Amino acid sequence: MNAISLNSSGMNITRIVGPATAGVLIIFIGTAGVFYLIAGVYIFAVICMAMIQAGINPAGKSRKGVAAEIRDGFRYAVGNSTLLGLVIMGLVPALFGFPYLALLPAWAREALSVQSDGLGLLMMFMGIGSLVGTLILASIRRFERRGIFLLAISLAWGLSLAIFSQATSYAMALPFLLLIGLLSAIFMSLNMTLLQFYASAEMRGRIVSMAMMTFGLMPLSAVPFGAVAESIGTADSLSLSGLLLSIFAVAFFFAYPKFRSVA
Repeated sequence: MNAISLNSSGMNITRIVGPATAGVLIIFIGTAGVFYLIAGVYIFAVICMAMIQAGINPAGKSRKGVAAEIRDGFRYAVGNSTLLGLVIMGLVPALFGFPYLALLPAWAREALSVQSDGLGLLMMFMGIGSLVGTLILASIRRFERRGIFLLAISLAWGLSLAIFSQATSYAMALPFLLLIGLLSAIFMSLNMTLLQFYASAEMRGRIVSMAMMTFGLMPLSAVPFGAVAESIGTADSLSLSGLLLSIFAVAFFFAYPKFRSVA
């Protein structure tokens, strides 16, 4: 848990520096210029990754095909009730908790009339919250009842998102973005920790890959909530996503009693 949280902290530092820097740079070099700069950073990252020598020679080669390996991973997760619950818990926030990332620019323009620098400030506060959340989790040596704590975090995340969506000023929006960033970061880090903890060594890579696949569904969830935003407004669409996340957390608490005892 400490290692995963520290890794997430490193990524969340970029969520603080990146949006704030980009929001200012857009004023001077334009949006296209910022995208060119980001592309250059990616190229630099590729060069750095190419220099890493670890993992060149695998310990052993599987005789199964890719499709068979994927089937084995899903069969293993379905056969383990704890892992299945964790995979589901990772999927639902991707569908209902993270659409705000795609809708935030439209919401900020409608609710606060912000420009690129203001949007950068909003995203920076969200990154600060995420960094604080992962550092808090990294500082905890051990705590019990992590399953029920994960459900509580999901419930609080949904309620915070629903309340934030109705903000009409920076004074209200920034604290809730800070809280949303904190809660979402704790949730994702803890969920990934539990997935790795309960998976066997030979299946750990496939279970983590399944978790990343659920996170990869996040852009798809932006489509229906974007359509809803066109009909009822961005604020109400965000509020709906938050309420759905909270409702699922409560429903999962009662429908999956074994998950409450996950240590």
